[in-house]
Amino acid sequence: MEHSPRDEELTLNEYIDLVLRNFEVPADHLEADELRKDLQTIDEAKHSFLGALRSLKKQCRPREPTGPVSSDECGMPNASSTDALLTKSSDGDVVLSSHHSPVDNFELRRRLNSQLIIMRLPIEILQMIFKWTAAALWEHYYGHRAKLICGLTQTCSHWRKIALDTRQLWSRMSLNWSREFVSLFTTRAGKSSLDVEIRPHTIKSFQGLSEDLQQRVGMIRDLELALFASNVPAGHVSTLCEKMVISKAPRLETLRMSFEPYRQRDAKLVFRPFQDAPNIKKISLYGTAMSNLRDSVNLSALTSLSLMKVCAPDGALNLSDLVHFLSHAPNLEHLSLSQTFISKQTRPRVYTQLLKCTNIDLENHNRDITPYEFLDAIRCPNLQHLDVSSRVSEWWGKERPFGQYDTLPPYIRELIAHSEMIHINGGFPNVSVAYYPSSIFENRFSQSRYSFGTYDYAADVRKAESIIHSALSDMPLIDAVTLVLEKLDTIEKEAPATADDWKTLFRAYPSVTNLILREMGRTSNLFDALMDNSIFPLLKKVDVIGPTFNIRLIKEAFMARKSMGLTLSHLRLKQRTYDERNNAELRQIKTQCAEECFTNSDALEEI
Repeated sequence: MEHSPRDEELTLNEYIDLVLRNFEVPADHLEADELRKDLQTIDEAKHSFLGALRSLKKQCRPREPTGPVSSDECGMPNASSTDALLTKSSDGDVVLSSHHSPVDNFELRRRLNSQLIIMRLPIEILQMIFKWTAAALWEHYYGHRAKLICGLTQTCSHWRKIALDTRQLWSRMSLNWSREFVSLFTTRAGKSSLDVEIRPHTIKSFQGLSEDLQQRVGMIRDLELALFASNVPAGHVSTLCEKMVISKAPRLETLRMSFEPYRQRDAKLVFRPFQDAPNIKKISLYGTAMSNLRDSVNLSALTSLSLMKVCAPDGALNLSDLVHFLSHAPNLEHLSLSQTFISKQTRPRVYTQLLKCTNIDLENHNRDITPYEFLDAIRCPNLQHLDVSSRVSEWWGKERPFGQYDTLPPYIRELIAHSEMIHINGGFPNVSVAYYPSSIFENRFSQSRYSFGTYDYAADVRKAESIIHSALSDMPLIDAVTLVLEKLDTIEKEAPATADDWKTLFRAYPSVTNLILREMGRTSNLFDALMDNSIFPLLKKVDVIGPTFNIRLIKEAFMARKSMGLTLSHLRLKQRTYDERNNAELRQIKTQCAEECFTNSDALEEI
């Protein structure tokens, strides 16, 4: 016998009431029509609960028939009570308010949680998620990091166990935290090496942090100390820094120390070479002073040294002392000196050779010592990346932004002589010439390069004419395969470089086969120069990169070259705009200027 629609609705509503009673949802607050939409979800929840209960029943210990129906001492329901609860829940005759008892149903709740998808993830995956979460907090959040990391242990017992077993969560800490949090993290880190941050804001906190540091220095792997001297009275800093001497740091691998530069005249944060830090790999000092460099011992693990606005306690660093310090670091790979003043060597002159050093950055060198004197005393014959830059001054000459190349030792010039690509950049605020051993340009910033430039805000130094003249007179001529010109003639008030200026530059590199123009300014004279058949006789590829193109100039120039038998094989017009249009895929369009033409500009269909 078939049921009428009314009977079916009544039967459904009865079942809904049954499910609601099992899950403590007040039926009078919800209408049957709304519940029908979520009936499947509710039914799944019921089966999930029953499944957890059946699973729990299998592990319940049998009890004597005469005993009371209760839970055992560990919070595990006995078999009889579980079986009764299972029967009542299946029939819908029990309200689950009793299930909130933390003693009777702890294991039941754990099994319910275990059915969640995130709880089924492998432990290794959850540990990775916890590590990424902690790393994101350190990188992007400056509030209560300790509380947020501890919050991972308060979600459930499963997460708590995994978090406590993940030592990396607790091995990174700030000594600015409360003593309770510092002690908690240290305890949970166990025997793991510590990554410690110290950012004192008051003289009182500095004293306390100094004591904490001394207690834990033997466990520290990464130490970052940033002293905000604006909140510490002048005159007290030097005395306090004396107590910060790190005498024994056997696990230390990375040290970063910085000091507010505008207070340097009042006090110095003094760095002393470690007497017992055999594993230190990276040292980065900013606004500090270095002393007792001749007392340095084994620095064989050191691979990176970065000094910015660093000096000696009594003035400039002495080059002889620095050479002595670096002679104990035979495995140094990266050396960076920025606004670090160095005095000339005292007699007798000494030098050291760093065979593994491939990267050197020298920025804003002082006039007391030239790059020649520095690179001759600290010789790095296997350099792959060299940046030499300084502010334009009377010493270099305002019309010679690349004059510092004159002061480089012969072995540096020999490295540059074999380059295949030259890049002349007139962009604000840095003007530079860079040489690349390879002519491949797509990933130029990750390639080996030798760069010479200046940082200056004077408009007269940025004239394309001055840059071209200095590049030709001061820099070496190479058999360049690729020539890159970037951001030249971009200021309207300047007189543009003439066609003869461009021809003089282009004739210096007759072997160029690939010309790249990046975000250039006024280019009419440049394209006029390209119409000369003596310019770039081997040129086959041209890239024009910028937010806009002067299609008329491009077409006239390369049609003229084609009429003289100098046909391009590839012409690429890449639009660079703020919406990252330059990353769009290139498509081929019709052209008479070259054998093939590609662009990512939607407006171009033919050239």
